[in-house]
Amino acid sequence: MWYLALTLLAMMVWGSFFERWYHKDVMHNQAFKLAFDRHVRTHHKDTAPGHFYDPHDEYHVKESAVPLMFLGHLPFCLLIGWLTNWWIGAGTISGTLAYVLAYEFVHFNIHAPRKTWFQSMWLFKVLCELHRIHHYDHRKNYNVVCPLADWICRSLSLRELGVETSAPPHLKLTGPRSVPPPWTWVMRFQR
Repeated sequence: MWYLALTLLAMMVWGSFFERWYHKDVMHNQAFKLAFDRHVRTHHKDTAPGHFYDPHDEYHVKESAVPLMFLGHLPFCLLIGWLTNWWIGAGTISGTLAYVLAYEFVHFNIHAPRKTWFQSMWLFKVLCELHRIHHYDHRKNYNVVCPLADWICRSLSLRELGVETSAPPHLKLTGPRSVPPPWTWVMRFQR
């Protein structure tokens, strides 16, 4: 059973590096015309600074690549399970599915804020601000779910930005460092 937990952790690391590679070297590469056009020419244009947030954004729901990402990884996951054991195979499949679903969920909620419980969490706000920096500088912050690969590959940026004009009140921030740490709300009650 511990195989499953360790494999899920390994798939988070793999997912971070795969997400960064795919975002940087496929979606931002003109050689991959379809991916480039959908991502840079459509998504980045529609969510440019001043239009980063759109509560009516249906782009992700209609044109999600989640099924393709999962199906593309499935043979690899099955092979790992066949070569090792059932728990590791189940962990690779579960970890892959969890990562691609997390990517789609987080990315959609970043651009289409609806003030849900998830969007008030500290981690979500940090991920939101990191992704907002990516829309200002396309060479930074390729990761949406887990910025580990951006940090290791030195493409992580924590720069401060102005407040996004399209931001709803609960997301009027100026960058990742402007998000109050989760322990500050506890300190308010201790006074």
